[in-house]
Amino acid sequence: MTYLTVPFFTFVFAVLPFWLPLFVVDLSVFLVMLFKERFDPRTFIFWIAIVVIVPFGGALMYLIWGCTLFIRRDGLRKAESDAPVMAAEQGPVPEEDARLAGILGGSGADVYTQGNSAELVWSSHAGTDRFYGDLLAAKESIHLETAAIFPGRVGVETPGILAQKAGEGLDVRILTSVSGFGRNSGLHRMKKAGARHATLHHRVHSMFSISTKNRNLRNIIVIDGRIAYTGMSTFLRIEGPAAARLGTRFLADWHHATGEDVAPVPDPEPVAGGCGMQMVSSGPDSPTSPMLHGYSAMISEAKERLYITFPYLVPTDEMYNAIKQAVISGTDVRILIPAKSRRWYQAWNSLAASNPLMEAGAHVYFASRSLVKCVVVADGRVCTVGSAVYNSRMWADYAENAVVYSEELARKAEEAFEAELEGAAECLPEEYTKRSVADRIAIGLARMMMFFNRCGRAYLYKHLLNSRHPQVFKWQTSKSL
Repeated sequence: MTYLTVPFFTFVFAVLPFWLPLFVVDLSVFLVMLFKERFDPRTFIFWIAIVVIVPFGGALMYLIWGCTLFIRRDGLRKAESDAPVMAAEQGPVPEEDARLAGILGGSGADVYTQGNSAELVWSSHAGTDRFYGDLLAAKESIHLETAAIFPGRVGVETPGILAQKAGEGLDVRILTSVSGFGRNSGLHRMKKAGARHATLHHRVHSMFSISTKNRNLRNIIVIDGRIAYTGMSTFLRIEGPAAARLGTRFLADWHHATGEDVAPVPDPEPVAGGCGMQMVSSGPDSPTSPMLHGYSAMISEAKERLYITFPYLVPTDEMYNAIKQAVISGTDVRILIPAKSRRWYQAWNSLAASNPLMEAGAHVYFASRSLVKCVVVADGRVCTVGSAVYNSRMWADYAENAVVYSEELARKAEEAFEAELEGAAECLPEEYTKRSVADRIAIGLARMMMFFNRCGRAYLYKHLLNSRHPQVFKWQTSKSL
């Protein structure tokens, strides 16, 4: 026997006593993947290989990290319960916005609204004073939706302002993705003061699941139904009908989590000279993936310049083709991603994924600091800010984006993007080809690990409340994003 056949027969003899149950398990998993799942060919082959190579353990890994059957089932149920809450009549849409608004609306996005005020805050630290002022001025309600509120904060033990407002009798609701284990004094203090808390996922599931495959990345703060914030480390402050639509999205999620009946959010008065906006929800409750179509439409419609920044780069084939077509047509495409990510394989995979785009003519920059932003700006005319990363997981994670049809805001976003490029380094195709053997191995491993990708969570409230503010409180944390 050769050095190749010895390991093979060793493996065969090791599993021989268990071949019948192993065959039944592997065949069952294979049939489920073939007829029930909606994997792309690469993902399908990957999981088949894992199930075959790792006896029994491969099937368990698939159930933990790969299975999407329950996600789709729960998402469809949620979509049905959301429909009556989110129902709204579409008003007139300006001709210049009609195509993109129609693509988004036709694929499941919220209605287009006019008369909105949208303020872009590129760095969360720059918007804390305004944010705290809005919270302190709240008269009726504060609704917060985010992934989680972490225990273990030192110093002041809660987002004290929310506890303060709950104590004053305001309707304070907090919706998180999971419960988590451990002592969470911040959440306990807010609940004791009168705030209500619920989890988007079932409480038992959120506490005991090894990995929540359909994460809640929606970052929504709605104050009195008339002022709203959404985004990550770059976020929007919104007034007008769009703020009410974000409030309605929160109530739809709250209804799903608690079963409580919710009253519609009254539309505030339109802002004079305001802009058009459209709120776009992604996730299992939006099976047609409206933001996926929205990103593709924005890229394909850009004629002069296209600026893109995400926490990491894992393009789908659709994104590759759209960006390549934009570059070929003469569009100045610039992509900004962080050089370091929360997980090592994300940064390496971003580097590998950027190479075909660089070869096509796109300019790819790597920032030296952490960037937790999902921003796309097209031609200085339309801009989207939110939490949906343009990748193959968009259908699985709950996310929220705001599409703003405003030249003024889009220009501000372009200026902030260009200022960010001053501290970034452009990666060139010739530099990528010179990578070492160790780098090639790291990239290969990183591409495999992206099948298990659990991107670093990002919370709007965390970016805001981690900032120091002398009139309210200070967070102290041993861990930065």
